Amino acid sequence: MWSAISQLPAVMRVWRSGLFDGAAYISENPSITNPRFTRTYHWVKHGYLAGYNPGGHVLQQWLLPKVTTGDLPPALAKKTKFHHDNNNLETFCRDSGLVFAEYEALSHYLAMDFEAASAKMEESGPLFALRLLHKSLRAVPNFPGFRDHVNALKTRTENGKSFAHSEDLIRYRDLAFTAGHPWAEIARINQRIKARLDRRKATLSPLAAGGLLPLRLEDRAPKARQPGDETYVQFQHVSARNACRESGFTALIKQGDSWQEVPATERSVTLLLPDMGLWFQTASAPKTIRAGLDYILSRWGETVSFIPLPPSQGRNLTHADWPGARLISYHTFAGPRDDILHWKEGSLRGHLFFDRQGYSGGSSIAADGFGLLNGQSGENWPDFVANHLGQTTTKYEQIQDDSRLPDKGYIFVPLQVPFDSASIWHDLSPLTALEIVCEFAAKSGHSVVTKRHPHDRSEHTQKGLSKIALKYKNLHVTQNRIDSIIEQAAVVVTANSAVGFEALLAGKAVITTGRSDYRPGTIYCQNTEALKRGLNQILKTETPRPSEGFLLYFFTHHDVNLTSISAKSTAAEAFFDAI
Repeated sequence: MWSAISQLPAVMRVWRSGLFDGAAYISENPSITNPRFTRTYHWVKHGYLAGYNPGGHVLQQWLLPKVTTGDLPPALAKKTKFHHDNNNLETFCRDSGLVFAEYEALSHYLAMDFEAASAKMEESGPLFALRLLHKSLRAVPNFPGFRDHVNALKTRTENGKSFAHSEDLIRYRDLAFTAGHPWAEIARINQRIKARLDRRKATLSPLAAGGLLPLRLEDRAPKARQPGDETYVQFQHVSARNACRESGFTALIKQGDSWQEVPATERSVTLLLPDMGLWFQTASAPKTIRAGLDYILSRWGETVSFIPLPPSQGRNLTHADWPGARLISYHTFAGPRDDILHWKEGSLRGHLFFDRQGYSGGSSIAADGFGLLNGQSGENWPDFVANHLGQTTTKYEQIQDDSRLPDKGYIFVPLQVPFDSASIWHDLSPLTALEIVCEFAAKSGHSVVTKRHPHDRSEHTQKGLSKIALKYKNLHVTQNRIDSIIEQAAVVVTANSAVGFEALLAGKAVITTGRSDYRPGTIYCQNTEALKRGLNQILKTETPRPSEGFLLYFFTHHDVNLTSISAKSTAAEAFFDAI
């Protein structure tokens, strides 16, 4: 109750500004199901802190965070919108003290022109730079010059001390960790965050907090909600303490049926816990994440002591510093570093992926797996599928709509979330590839089928898809089940979607226009002409090369099927063998 009351001033500011569109907020973020009268509160309490898009035009996305924190009065926000609608925004910003370059930077960001956004950020205020850089940590590739921007923030803000809001100090800490500032510095920032929360007698919800910080005060740590939560809660308690320490870290090791706290040693492995918000969800992917952490702890918990820390907000840990000899991290990458084991839910439901360099295009096999395509496994592929993979399904819930698919032999182009972190490895974006395929298919007489990602409700995708659909009448947009679409397709074209991996498993020819962990089993096309040649090769001239050799290597070295009692990952085994 007190938490809700404390948010009322911010809720009223947002409401008085007239900028918040609850319907657009829900549309842009389909995981939010709040009724209409609580959507503004949800944005203030959770969405703003978690970096959710509030929906609507770029102006709303620029101004609403300022209104929420009280940096911009609601009346001035209304005036700004008025002048924007009358094409007088730049002049009004100059006269009112607002920085027009911030609006330009965000516009470039939303158009996925990150170089232009980075250039405009040099003219923006430190708070805007902080918030936009933080937004980029999980959603898109790091900005060009990311570390330089963070170091500039450090200089401009005296190590973040000038940030008035705890939430902005949290953002600064996340950026400093990703930029590779020493762990002792990270711990000191965490100490200041905790001191502020203690004075406010406040907690941060799992959804709001994210990142490396004590998600809740130590005496208010989460409680177990269902069987199996006890271990995670114990690790979370210890991680909250470790996050504020510069030395003297606490580790956990398995002794019998329980976990014992012990002093960390030089051989202890730091473990970044999966997000608490994800952990307590019940959808299929979080269930796999829970099982993944259980797999790691049960397999090595009696031989290795773990130093738990809350999760990193950033995907790129190439420069990160942490306590402990080695690091285990969820859904991250780190280039050539060999002292990290990265893991995430795999392309198939109930599967995990392990790699020493990262996930998707950041994985070790994304660049080095081409020689494995025709590897001799000594196993019969159909038997392997039957014995080891079972009834694999897509990891997202599917619906069967009433739209009729074209006759067999079409080209399938599944779309992806445009600001997903995997976009760092796109040579051709999904929308760009879709337009190229439609142009090719119009001349060759083929139909094209596309499907939006179930988690993508962005205006960017909607506008791009509508434009292509108006231009090419051979394009069919559907929401049918992925497996049924793949079954009748002649070829699947994707940047690096998990759908491409499912198509390989189904024996389909796959073209990729970006790097991925399964790229070596596909025809890789980096530009327009290469994509057209690849389509022509598959549809007109050659039989696609088999991918069984690569897939066998993938499943036996990097994949763990959680339904298999004897599940092992060679990549994970090698990581622990090296300790």
